[in-house]
Amino acid sequence: MLSASGQPAVRKRCQGCLAINFLNVQRCAKCGRSLERAVLLDHDEYLLWIKNPQTPRTNQPTEACGLERGRRHWVAFGLGGLACLVYAVLAATTRVPGEMVVVQLLLLATLTLYALGAPVLWALEQFRLSFSIRNASRAEPSDWWRFCREVLVWVLTVALLAIAVLVPVDAFQNTRADGSRICQEEVISETRLSFRSYQQIWRDEECNLTTRTRTVEETASERAAREFVEDRARDIITLTRP
Repeated sequence: MLSASGQPAVRKRCQGCLAINFLNVQRCAKCGRSLERAVLLDHDEYLLWIKNPQTPRTNQPTEACGLERGRRHWVAFGLGGLACLVYAVLAATTRVPGEMVVVQLLLLATLTLYALGAPVLWALEQFRLSFSIRNASRAEPSDWWRFCREVLVWVLTVALLAIAVLVPVDAFQNTRADGSRICQEEVISETRLSFRSYQQIWRDEECNLTTRTRTVEETASERAAREFVEDRARDIITLTRP
């Protein structure tokens, strides 16, 4: 590794506390920060630094103290954004509930803040601490604060993915169940109509049969009456002859 001057580096200088560390270490021995972006010092710079150490220019926490935007944060943000986009497309083209789009947008905004806006979050935390302690601007995030940030980032990502998968699956199952119920209701309705039609036809046939029976009975009565009248008339004619 070469220093900024082009000479072989012999030490690393932490950007936060300005402590000098060996080249083979990954975290500062004094403050525990990552040394991925540490300043590389060659032999002359190292001796000059020992003779005249500088002081930090600012007391604000650096990216190495837990406020960086790593690859995992961009991955989480990308997965959350993709889940939100897929759900919005499904809500616009299918029967997936559109109300959950608002929930997903709120979750995505929160994920963006925690994954990519950690400095803003810490600035708000420092503002809150300024009412309780002195020199709140020198405060740095604790391990617990950084752990909670990482957990919230992935919890929000999993929540977005779960909504994008489970809610459409449930909506599709409900749609299929509704379709089956509608088909069953249509079959039952058609069966009832057919049964009523058959009942009406049977009643019509019964009426027709009754009408024909009555017609036959009336015809027989009329014939018998006519024959009786004819017989009586014949008897009268026979009696009245000289």
